[in-house]
Amino acid sequence: MKLKITVFAILFSLLFISCKTTEGKTINGDGTVVVDLSMQFKDVTSTDANRIHHLTQDLDPTKYTEIEKYTEDVFIPKGSALLDLARHEEEFQGFTPAGIIIRTDPDEVMAVYLYYTRNTVTLTFKLSGGKNSHGSSTSTLKGLYGSPLNVFEKLDIGPYYLGSITRWPTTFPPVDTSYDTAIFAINDFIKEVPSGDTYQRIEMGPTYMINMGDYEIAAVEVTQVLYYNIMKENPSHFSGSIRVPAENEVQDYRPVENISWFDAIKFCNLLSMREGLEPVYVITGTSNPDQWGEVPEDDESSILGLWQRVTAKADANGFRLPTQAEWKKAAGNGSSSWNALNSNARTHEVAKFKPNANGLYDLSGNVSEWCWDSSAKFVSEVSSDEALVNGLYRIQQGGTYYARENINTSSNSPYVRTSGYGFRLARSITDR
Repeated sequence: MKLKITVFAILFSLLFISCKTTEGKTINGDGTVVVDLSMQFKDVTSTDANRIHHLTQDLDPTKYTEIEKYTEDVFIPKGSALLDLARHEEEFQGFTPAGIIIRTDPDEVMAVYLYYTRNTVTLTFKLSGGKNSHGSSTSTLKGLYGSPLNVFEKLDIGPYYLGSITRWPTTFPPVDTSYDTAIFAINDFIKEVPSGDTYQRIEMGPTYMINMGDYEIAAVEVTQVLYYNIMKENPSHFSGSIRVPAENEVQDYRPVENISWFDAIKFCNLLSMREGLEPVYVITGTSNPDQWGEVPEDDESSILGLWQRVTAKADANGFRLPTQAEWKKAAGNGSSSWNALNSNARTHEVAKFKPNANGLYDLSGNVSEWCWDSSAKFVSEVSSDEALVNGLYRIQQGGTYYARENINTSSNSPYVRTSGYGFRLARSITDR
């Protein structure tokens, strides 16, 4: 257990007092003295070893925790600057040396206790966005390093907004930081594009929808930025510093992949809830994915049977996967995209090729897309007494970056994830 030490208010009043004339003065019964950080160490132990303790401030500002692995017994030569004893390893990032106590440890070793206060950090956000965004053009947030942070809530930019960066901080970083970022509402990207119009790619934003009559279907595959902002993770194989995007392409706008069918339906419900829409999918009597349990990873999962009983509300207005028929109707003969002949064995930013007649991109490549349909039959409430494991593969449509250009139909178990599996959104047109 790490040593927890409470430092009372008197310590704080003494830490910053210049003690150049009081070095070595006993100020309480245990021989404690307080010195200025600029002081030089007075050799009061002759050639004996000295002990150095390093303690960082907790989020509770009255408490400190000792980083025990840096406690050491060494001889501190006379004239050593006390500030030079401070550590600069990763554990001390976000902290500033602020005061020293010198006292004798229980084993009679003269010890230096070096205290590090937690930095107060200022974050500056330079915001720009679509017509539905709000909030000032420059906003700042201030808080202790490591304290929890909800950017959307604190900046008052609304719960339904998306950023063009994929890594919103969830806690305050170690030092002052500035963010140049675009803030958009989902509604900035939902568009009706009638067949026959001249299609123009939207340069920023995660997705937009096209009205197909009784339903809408997304013009592009779900991107990594949209997935991250809803799920708070990016499981994509093609992400990070190694699998970088092609030149002049944006990592955020590559399709999310390594997604299972179960991941996709969870995402759809969470996005619907965030947008104030009625979620489509129901598992164990609830449409709240937080109550579904962990996403099944394989056929040995103890809750696989529960997830396979998922039902869909036909009249819900939330986001969902398209049915195979909807996908094929919207896709027509497909649209050119990234395949084995041109992808250089990786995914690419969405919508780099021309769309099809309905304004949809990447139907014949980039990633294969999950649809709602089972390769055997739909799972419904009336099928609860039937065997649910066998014959429940889920349909995928479209090509991938590693196959020749096509709009093939395939299927796989709903828990399978690969770098070639992604999805696009659909939504029913309802009166709600």
